[in-house]
Amino acid sequence: MTILKDQTRWVNQNVLAPIFLNLYKYTGKIELIPIIRRLVKIQLKAEQISKIGRKVKSCQPCNFLVFGMGNDSRFWQMTNKEGNTCFVEDNEKWYNRVLRKTPVLNACLVTYDTTMAQWKNFIDTEDALQLDLPDAIKTCKWDLIFVDAPRGKSDHNPGRMKSIFMASQLIKSGGTVFVHDCDREVERAYCRKYLKEENLISRVGSLDEYLLP
Repeated sequence: MTILKDQTRWVNQNVLAPIFLNLYKYTGKIELIPIIRRLVKIQLKAEQISKIGRKVKSCQPCNFLVFGMGNDSRFWQMTNKEGNTCFVEDNEKWYNRVLRKTPVLNACLVTYDTTMAQWKNFIDTEDALQLDLPDAIKTCKWDLIFVDAPRGKSDHNPGRMKSIFMASQLIKSGGTVFVHDCDREVERAYCRKYLKEENLISRVGSLDEYLLP
């Protein structure tokens, strides 16, 4: 049984996933997303992926910045066909793992020097929330930003305070910011502070969408 499961997993990841990803790349059919999600093992729910995907396609080719790298990285690059998609990742293991699979991705490795336990101390201190990023990211006018990292699972690990703050600074006027896991305390507090409740235009489960004026 274990051998059969391993064989099925190998076929899904190495045969079926590339087929459906390329089919999506050339057709752009949103209906393919639930299948791709299952094959590629994307953690976001299908309706959340579709929400972001539709937004990217509505303004592509666009400048799309993603905080976090994972099984969905190749999908986002394909969605923003002919656009500029850039990834920011703090986990070196994930960074190397994703780039081994898709070496053409435009990505940078960063370091967060805060922990989630400190979120209350820094919420009103913008200087402490600055993240050291390459000039190519800091000077770009980003049409769309998706915040899905760092993981923010425990107090001793980095939270998403800097990611959310930087998203509020890097997004262009009239741009859109998506933040995942907004059902959690830190994400909710920082979104209210820096993205503003009045700019919240939609919510799909724990995924919030902000339109910045």
